[in-house]
Amino acid sequence: MRTRQLLSLLLYPVFFLCSQPVVALSTPDETCSEALSAARSDFDDNISWRETLRMQAECYLRGLGGAPKDRNLAKSLLVQSAQLGSEGAAHMLASMRLFESDDPAEQRLGLEVLRKEHENGSAFAAGKIGYAYHKGLVVEASDEIALSYYTEAASGGMTRWQFILSRIYEAGLYGQAVDASLAKYWRDYQPKVHVEVYPCVMAALYQEDLVFEPDAGTARAFQEQCSATRHLEIQRQLAQ
Repeated sequence: MRTRQLLSLLLYPVFFLCSQPVVALSTPDETCSEALSAARSDFDDNISWRETLRMQAECYLRGLGGAPKDRNLAKSLLVQSAQLGSEGAAHMLASMRLFESDDPAEQRLGLEVLRKEHENGSAFAAGKIGYAYHKGLVVEASDEIALSYYTEAASGGMTRWQFILSRIYEAGLYGQAVDASLAKYWRDYQPKVHVEVYPCVMAALYQEDLVFEPDAGTARAFQEQCSATRHLEIQRQLAQ
């Protein structure tokens, strides 16, 4: 019974990889509690176990299910999961290596994995390669090239990069002129693969140093819009 319950969680790990899940069969804490208590002997196959390892890594990254935040342990779990063939774990591990390590060898390894994913058609990887060009991580910095990768990701349905392009044209960033029509075009662009809210994404991005220059005031203003938007959405759902 325990194995079947864990497998049902693995079939719908929706809260992982999405900022706002479309479907939630259990809360993230509940899912993590179950995943963290799992052992290899609970599964008859490597596929289910490798995805459990990936989920455990996410739990340690987020500090969910009673787990302390521990990025080193999370990385170790991702390595194990990726070695068993988890593409999701390999992508997460590549991102950690490229954007969190100060070791050029680690960064190159991360970028190499993302480039292979991109060659296989991943719009998600394209967006992250764009980050590398914007920051000049083991490549020569180029906002022009970064924009081309952002555009590829956005055209492929990646909601976050649609919003990033919208902000770039809204505020005249990356050497681009302010263009309200392009800002609206990318904010409204369809399809949208992930369920995300524009001000909430902007609030997070302006607190980081990856896409835009950190700006506490701008982040705070977007966070207020984010909270108001979520409140209205909750009220709308309650009224249904």
